[in-house]
Amino acid sequence: MSSNFIPIQSRAVLAAGVVIVSLCFMYGNAMDQFGNYTNREINIQNRRYLGSKTKLVTEIRNIVKRYCKGSKVFADVFAGTGVVAGAFPEMRIVTNDILYSNYICHQAWCLPIPYSRKKITELIAFYNAASPNDDNYMSDNFADTYFSAANCKKIGYVREDIECRFKAGEINVREHALLVTSLLYAMDKIANTVGHYDAYRKGAQMEGELEMRMPSPPNCLDSGNQCFNEDANTLVRRLQCDILFLDPPYNSRQYSDAYHLLENVARWDKPPVKGVARKMDRRELKSDYCTMRAETAFADLIESANARYIILTYNNMESKGNQRSNARLTDAVILETLRRKGRTSVFSISHKAFSTGKSQRPDNEERIFLCECGEPNLIASPLNYTGGKYRILPQLLDVFPPEIENFIDLFCGGCNVGINMRAKTIQLCDSNPQLMDLLHTMKTMPVEAFIEGVRTNATQFGLSDSETYGYAHYGCESSSGLG
Repeated sequence: MSSNFIPIQSRAVLAAGVVIVSLCFMYGNAMDQFGNYTNREINIQNRRYLGSKTKLVTEIRNIVKRYCKGSKVFADVFAGTGVVAGAFPEMRIVTNDILYSNYICHQAWCLPIPYSRKKITELIAFYNAASPNDDNYMSDNFADTYFSAANCKKIGYVREDIECRFKAGEINVREHALLVTSLLYAMDKIANTVGHYDAYRKGAQMEGELEMRMPSPPNCLDSGNQCFNEDANTLVRRLQCDILFLDPPYNSRQYSDAYHLLENVARWDKPPVKGVARKMDRRELKSDYCTMRAETAFADLIESANARYIILTYNNMESKGNQRSNARLTDAVILETLRRKGRTSVFSISHKAFSTGKSQRPDNEERIFLCECGEPNLIASPLNYTGGKYRILPQLLDVFPPEIENFIDLFCGGCNVGINMRAKTIQLCDSNPQLMDLLHTMKTMPVEAFIEGVRTNATQFGLSDSETYGYAHYGCESSSGLG
């Protein structure tokens, strides 16, 4: 057996031949047990993660195929597990996440650095056969919480050995990432939780033994692939890509709180932990997208983006769940922000929302917003008219022929469709005479004079002016509106 596969901590003990023989026998048994380990693999989607887009990958790929033709660079700046970026191996991939535990997995799956599959396979087999007895950082701090004491000893032992090998130059950056990723995925599989580490199930029977498996990244990766571990708003200022994919946090649940333990193991700085949940200091990992600053951060992100297309996934839970579950960005804010950047389409997919188990939302939808940057913005009717078609205009306009001689809208209502048509002649009709008079006035009256008239009437009759004062001035928000 090569000394490359003996734990560094044990090397000083190996002077005695009997120890060498016993370790070789143990290693031989490990290879017998895991000799066909190439069939025991993990893929990028084999991990539990809040807000995972695994079920939306097909829809996202279909949208890219139909609307983003010719794209060659795909950047995912809130990549999470990396499952969306990983679905586009034919492109140059750029991944980013503020959590190092996600970033190191991105290196394993996407970084175009050669690695020895044989070396990784044999090390994984060796770790799986190990039964360490000595306490370490993990067992001292986490025994019988998220994992049994025995599994904690093994996690700490494996993680320390991986780090020692990396610092000694025995494994390269990609091999280091592959081994840490294998460990994180193995931990996730047996953790005494419901998929995150905000809490563990007290008194629950600890099930399973840590079993690492070989990660199976794509064989062909673009040589220009990059992985980052930064704040998305900072990174996007330096990025230039065809497709910028955005999947920011939706609500107040901070990912650094939910995955602090995996983050701790991935970084391996061994910080002090406290509280029942045994969390380390996470202040530097908090996201503005989980706070009241979400709207400002989102506006800055979109304005700073340098991309041909922006694809955003976001659910419709702005006011349907409890306070922690409600989305931080409203539809109005998302659409207004994206439409300033370019023509925006919306696709809705039924989706089960994350729940603590106390409630279910059967009407929850995941939306995919597609912004064609630089395309002409759609014109929104100034009338907030019942049944208005502004939100579905991209889908409607897509089915009309590119050249129209005469367009007639027999039930024009607020005129969202009519005023956005590309036709030589547009004729609008409605049975409401007051509505038609108002539309005619807006068509013929100079814009500044019309706006001034509206403001004069608002002052005279004591009406609200949210454009000037904002919604907070009136004690409400845009989603509920003003009476």
